[in-house]
Amino acid sequence: MVRPLYATAIHALLLVACALGSSSCAKNDELKVIDAVDSALYHLSQATPACQEAIDVLEGVGRQPENSRYLQTLASAYACRGNFSELTLFGEIDTISADQYFLGSLAKLSSSEQAEAESDDFDDLQTAIDILLYAGGKATPSATEQQTVFGARQGGNLNLQALYMMIAQLGRYARWYGNGDADGDKGDGGAANVCFFDYSTTGAPAPNTIATAHGGSNACTGTNNGHADLDYIIAGQAVAQRRLCQGLMLFNNIYDVLQNTTISSDSSLGALGDVVDALEPYIITAEAYPGVAALIATLSQEDCETALAASDTAAQYIFAALFEGGMP
Repeated sequence: MVRPLYATAIHALLLVACALGSSSCAKNDELKVIDAVDSALYHLSQATPACQEAIDVLEGVGRQPENSRYLQTLASAYACRGNFSELTLFGEIDTISADQYFLGSLAKLSSSEQAEAESDDFDDLQTAIDILLYAGGKATPSATEQQTVFGARQGGNLNLQALYMMIAQLGRYARWYGNGDADGDKGDGGAANVCFFDYSTTGAPAPNTIATAHGGSNACTGTNNGHADLDYIIAGQAVAQRRLCQGLMLFNNIYDVLQNTTISSDSSLGALGDVVDALEPYIITAEAYPGVAALIATLSQEDCETALAASDTAAQYIFAALFEGGMP
């Protein structure tokens, strides 16, 4: 379609104006972002939050990877669409255990029940988490770098918001793949599996010995006792390994944030400040197995998938030790 001559002329004049006074054009863009954030916050503050409207207005001005207020609001909008509520989580925070059954306590959160692997809610909440973890255009998440890039206050806020969401997301993950019930007990959720992974098909040494040493109660050395959605044959190896990494990266990034972000003892996080100390002995024991320390230090989904494509033995050690042993 040919533009009318006057429209073309007006467009050209606007380009010249911006070229001559680029600061004013930048200011206009900045005001658009501010207006978009304010509008999104209004949508999210309604009695019935308008999650999609908030997403639309924020995405409409383009991603702002270095604007912490924009990123936190966009993450909140996707989390809202993913049926995550900080208020609901805060109401249940005291039920989270700072011991070896940390995963089991997350699995029994009210937001943890899922109807399928990688549900729409799971995907939306993961989008929200990734917006925060990769803030500033980072290639790899890092709670320490977050505070370096955005400053202690804003970086700390980004870390804590991500932590809230990752806690809920790991609860969803543990309950689905661990076949947890409403009490967070592994293998009692109505599906066929009693373990996360079927170790017998790949030969990770003595997974049940590892899990039992870490408090796990279910044997994981039998045949076909892992979740079908993590099965290399049923789900496909690449898909299963991607899903294994989803759980690993949630666990690793929670651990990273808890280690490197100051949490007030009287904050809404309650006993979560004690989780690092409680998990440390189990992590140290797991790191005695080859490759585990490097994989626990991995914080990027892409890096994890690359590592598992080469060898998944370390991932199996971690699952046997910290996931199988992390639910009663």
